[in-house]
Amino acid sequence: MVDPTQDDELETYLVELETKLGTNFAPGRADVKSIRLTLDKVEALHRSLTWYLCIFVVDILTHAYMYNLGGFDFYRGSIANSISIIPPRPQALMASYRSPTPNLSYWHRPHTSQKELPIVFLHGIGVGLYPYMQLLKEVNVGRRDEDGMIGILAVEILPISSRICHPLPRKENMCQQLESVLDSHGFDKFILVSHSLTVRTPQFANEWLLWYFGSKDIGVAHTLSRTFFWSQNILWKEDLLVHQATVFLSAKDSVINAPHVRRYLQDVVEHVPGDKDEATYPEEQVAAPLERGCVDVIWCAGLDHGQVFDLPAWRERLKLEILRKARYAV
Repeated sequence: MVDPTQDDELETYLVELETKLGTNFAPGRADVKSIRLTLDKVEALHRSLTWYLCIFVVDILTHAYMYNLGGFDFYRGSIANSISIIPPRPQALMASYRSPTPNLSYWHRPHTSQKELPIVFLHGIGVGLYPYMQLLKEVNVGRRDEDGMIGILAVEILPISSRICHPLPRKENMCQQLESVLDSHGFDKFILVSHSLTVRTPQFANEWLLWYFGSKDIGVAHTLSRTFFWSQNILWKEDLLVHQATVFLSAKDSVINAPHVRRYLQDVVEHVPGDKDEATYPEEQVAAPLERGCVDVIWCAGLDHGQVFDLPAWRERLKLEILRKARYAV
């Protein structure tokens, strides 16, 4: 922030600059404080032992589901890394497989299909892979033996999963670790499926819940405040077009301005829902044509943040789109 004692000197420079340019600048706001994401205080809230006990139970349930019903194998990081995580992960110490990187654990399902590409899944901020278990399982439901199985590699990003653990690596290091994992399983070409979010000031009850249980977790807060750089993480419309990506947007998303994002991606006006509860009928929601310069967007009318993974009809729509991409890209 500028020292108030220097205001007169700065005003002199400003007047001289206006004189040389032959114009007058509009009045500014000297009281505005910049957001210095990587310099400001980390805004985090402490969690109780009861909270971490709940995360422990969720972790055990996720492990049991993925292993017994999903057909996945768990790859743990190093022993030193595994025992340093809070809440503890005893299942990691009993894992039969070890990750090629010490800090990155993940779930893997072998790829045997000759007609589709394998899938790499990156989860968002929350409690890990728990909200996505059904989708990861359903990708291969109903397939014939001769079709083979679509391989899935689901990465665990523990620093944004309500755990106390090692900090998230910087971009270059994280990419190197992911590359090592992909190489070890022969994933030289694949479909990337991810779920992420942005942040804004909460206003309603559901937004305050996401704010408290999500962004104020100590690991999440540290990740956003100390390892997030716009220059490294921003994703432009042109980037999505190059990879022929499909974006699922929840119309009532509580953490982003979905209509504005849609206009940016497709240059379309927000659809005004009718009397019918459109969140129950995804088959009636048709994406706008993929025109020149427009990203393929599936508009999830009536849905809030993350509900596309909760509602069976929408989860099926998401699954079909993933399978379509997997076949198209071969």
